[in-house]
Amino acid sequence: MWNLADQNLDLSNFAVEHDGERYTYVDMVRSTYTDACDVVHNGAIVFEYYDEGIRPTDTHLLMSVSKSLTASLIGVLVAEGTLATDGLGHAWSVRRLRPRWAERADRSREEHRRGQALQFGRSE
Repeated sequence: MWNLADQNLDLSNFAVEHDGERYTYVDMVRSTYTDACDVVHNGAIVFEYYDEGIRPTDTHLLMSVSKSLTASLIGVLVAEGTLATDGLGHAWSVRRLRPRWAERADRSREEHRRGQALQFGRSE
């Protein structure tokens, strides 16, 4: 767990409109059954919301959100040049660190290509 600086913003006047109704940010997270929400900007926590019974130190089950977060973080690492996707001599290559992931991706691409060939009547 990281210790981030707190730079809490007052979002009490921030509102969104949904289905013709006006919601404050806190109203919105409550009405969407969000039990915890942190907004981090420039390495600092700028907004925190925890529903009753939830604490900042609690472990929280993310379910499918984990895939989106992981994909976003990988995208940032690739854009920074910290993570290479091609495996050509980079120490932090997906192919080097997780060869099975790369093999699965290759198989998936090949299956997709074959499916397109069948769908459009092209021969391999």
